[in-house]
Amino acid sequence: METTTELSEYHVEILKDFLNDFQLSSTFSSTNNVSEKFKYQQLILKRLSIITNALRSCYQEDFRIANNECAIKFCKLLSKNQLILAQYLIHNDNFIVYLTKKLLTLWLLLISNEKPIVDNINIEETQRQLLKKICDLYNDKLKDMSSSATIESVLEIFHCILKDFRHCLSEVIDEDAENILSQHAGCRLLNVLNEQFKVEQITNIADTSNNLIIVPILTVILDIKKLEIYEIEVALDSYLVKIFQSFLEKVDSKIESICVLLCCGYLPAIRKVLNILYQTVKSTSNIDMIFTILTSIRDYTGQILAASDVQKLNGCPTLDNDYTEFFDRQKDNNKVVSNVSINIECTKKLIDIYMEVYTNIMKLLMENNINMIGINISADIKLRILTNILSFSHELLQNENSVEYLFNWYTNNDSDLTFFMLNFVRLELTFREFKKKLINFDGESQKRTIKSVMESVSLQMNHILNHFTSHDFFLRFLISTGFNHSILLDFIISNETNFLEFLLKYCKYLEQDISQFFIICKKFDKKNSEMENCAEQVLRVFNCLIQSIQSLMEKKLFPYNATSLIKRLKKVELCLKEVIYNN
Repeated sequence: METTTELSEYHVEILKDFLNDFQLSSTFSSTNNVSEKFKYQQLILKRLSIITNALRSCYQEDFRIANNECAIKFCKLLSKNQLILAQYLIHNDNFIVYLTKKLLTLWLLLISNEKPIVDNINIEETQRQLLKKICDLYNDKLKDMSSSATIESVLEIFHCILKDFRHCLSEVIDEDAENILSQHAGCRLLNVLNEQFKVEQITNIADTSNNLIIVPILTVILDIKKLEIYEIEVALDSYLVKIFQSFLEKVDSKIESICVLLCCGYLPAIRKVLNILYQTVKSTSNIDMIFTILTSIRDYTGQILAASDVQKLNGCPTLDNDYTEFFDRQKDNNKVVSNVSINIECTKKLIDIYMEVYTNIMKLLMENNINMIGINISADIKLRILTNILSFSHELLQNENSVEYLFNWYTNNDSDLTFFMLNFVRLELTFREFKKKLINFDGESQKRTIKSVMESVSLQMNHILNHFTSHDFFLRFLISTGFNHSILLDFIISNETNFLEFLLKYCKYLEQDISQFFIICKKFDKKNSEMENCAEQVLRVFNCLIQSIQSLMEKKLFPYNATSLIKRLKKVELCLKEVIYNN
């Protein structure tokens, strides 16, 4: 495969030849001469590879199209004939389809992120035409499921565009964001998806032979849900915001159907579904949607916990590694009535969803949200769901070493552990405010239902926090590091932003709960003979961490201004000194 750093006339001629020979492709595809067909497909692959590599060189940061006459010709030719190139997405050779996918993705991202590369190219119209053509090909193939390679490739193009669009949204924070993003293909794609993408298609794909199609569809839906957390109304014009909201409503209207896929028995699909549900409960203020998701999650975990004999989960799932899979078969009179599939990754996501749901519900209730008495789901049903949505967590709590077990379970992956600790401390901080609100609750008549739900939530949360606290997890984290402050420093200055957010929130929580922290430290001292004076060791960690950050900042080696972090750490340091001195 040829690589290049600069386009030449050779690349332009290859593209011309490729486009001129397009009509021959159908002839050779239908020929019975195997040798001739093979030769022609090899020729297509070779030319596609050259064209794709040439386009990739255009996308390199050190290359500017405007400075290269051949590159300008190349891009003009691509723009004029892009719909012909899109036709190769329905070729009968999968390698040609996948290479075409790469080519079209590169092209769409190139014209999205480069400033007007050629004056004669209408960027928006070029994107709109190509995306519409690609979506048409997708819908045609989806009708009869005639080519999963085409469907997968189209969905991957959409995924790449939406992923790049999210990155652009996160980077653009100035007042000119709307103009900067207006050129991105993500804007046109939102419009095309809203008009042509049929979310309900996933409910019609039940055959396990189509699992490879389910996952890419769920990936695009997840991309849309991830966009929900961005303040897109600041970055996009009002028309595009309405389009996005319209498509989002279509996705949300199918949440119940998406939940059904939890029982499809195909783990990659289940992982995507759980991520979609997590993003939904994280961002929605629709209490009925939250309870719809809770019902599905409760049923899913209930089926897992109902597994019998060897398959019965005792405490935590005892799996070999992050990717171990097993299938529980629930039987009725020796007949399999459902299949349940789970692994560690899925279980972690379930716990994340439960924590996010509780945090979200408590925030809504603290606003005395009258929607808690919704029309679609009665208050009685909501109360009943709330009393058992943590049945899965209750099973975990049956193990007397459940906290340590759960912590060890999360240490398979540092990012998983920090994300879990961050979610947990957010949950505890919210619960602290929630209890204050409940004590001062003055609701009457129709609001009594809200109070009863709040009391149910409070009861469940107290039950959980009798076994799990952020102090337990933070102390176990420090023990796992050998109370080495440099490991915390590495986390703080790395790209692992979850840990920094966790540390800030945990320090705030620790200030408010320092006496309980000291009690737990004493328990650690008793349980672990090698862990004497746990509180003093924690104090040393904070002291050394403060000194290290200050030293790096003085030398201008720290990657950001950590003044607020140092202030927070010093407050904790002072609290620790006082509680140790007084005891």
